Formats: sequence, structure tokens, C-alpha cells
Amino acid sequence: MASLIAVGLLLEVGLITLQQWRGVASHFNRATALDATIESTMFGLILLVTAGIAWLCWRSNRLPPMLKSRAIAINAGLWLLLISCGLGLLATILGEVNLAQGRPPEVWGPAGVLKYPHGAALHAIQTLPLLSILLQQLRALHSALLLRGALLAHVLFMTHALWQTLSGRARFDFDAMGYATLAVAGLLLLLPVAALLRTVAITRTALWSRQPPVEPLP
Repeated sequence: MASLIAVGLLLEVGLITLQQWRGVASHFNRATALDATIESTMFGLILLVTAGIAWLCWRSNRLPPMLKSRAIAINAGLWLLLISCGLGLLATILGEVNLAQGRPPEVWGPAGVLKYPHGAALHAIQTLPLLSILLQQLRALHSALLLRGALLAHVLFMTHALWQTLSGRARFDFDAMGYATLAVAGLLLLLPVAALLRTVAITRTALWSRQPPVEPLP
């Protein structure tokens, strides 16, 4: 299944690249028969990949024994990836609604960016396992708790992106809710970063303390 997902994504990205090379839009483009065929193929590939990711999410509930932080990272990363795929499909549907009403397909309301929520936590499947590995390698204390904090930061950033888009606001046009969700997400991300830096500092201090004293030159 993982190989099928990889091939599907490779083909989809290849089609996007092809459209960019041709100098035409890769999405919401049915100007010619070729463009319509490419867009339909891309949509079918994404549906196939999303189904595969859903299957992996189900499998991730039965992971083999491993560190708690690693299990949280894999499971949560996959579920956030699946939600991101769902938001991408929703953006496609809303874009089609916009087109039918004569509006730009990529904008919601006055200035909301439809693809913003789709990409907000899309890469949690990479960032969370990477953080888990770093916490393990550096033997940071409370690694599972720090991982949960990073997970919550991803969820809050996705919430922030949804709020911005559904409110019809551009990415950097914040209101009180936009500022609050972004600020809390940033603070939660600082916790594992601070823990990693502290662990590195302690490790370096311990290594330096074990160095034999340097005798002065005669």
C-alpha cells in the first residue's frame, strides 16, 4: 500500500509539473481536452492516495511495541495527513462552487485562501517523527509530553488557517482569534525546541567537565 501511495503521489506531482512546464494552470483548468483529462486524472490519483492514507491510519492504531513518543508521532502524523487530504478535497469542491458562480476558484469570501488549511498541517507526518527521533537521540526528559505539545501546535495552526480562510481573510490579515491561535501554536512549538537546546547544553557541559585539565606549557 505504501508503494501504491508513493507512485500515486509521484504521478500527481508529475502532472502538476507538466502543467507548469506547459505554462498553464494545474488546477481548475479544463480549457482543452488535454487539460480536462489531466485534471481528472490528478483528482482520481488524489482519491486513490487518500484512500491509502486512510488505510494506513487504521493500521497505525495497531503499531508494534515502540517508544510512546514515536507511536504518538506516527499515529498523529498520519491522521493529520488524512485530515489535510480531506481539506484539500473540500477546497476543490468549494473552488468548483466558486467557478460555477463566476468567482476565482482559489479564494473564499473577500480574501480567504482555500488551499491554506490544506497545507497547514500537511507535513506533520514528517515533522512529528523527526522531533521524536531528536528527543530520543538526545534523551530529552518528558519526550511524550513534548510531542503532544508539538501535536497540539499543529492542530492549532490548522485551526488558525481554517479560521482565516472561512472568515474570508488573507493569510496575514489577523483578527483577535487569528492572533491568539497563532501565538499559542508558536509557544507550544517553542517548548520542544527549548527542551532540545537545554539537553544539548547539558550534554556539552558534561562532556567538557570530563576533559582532563590542560597543563601549562613550560
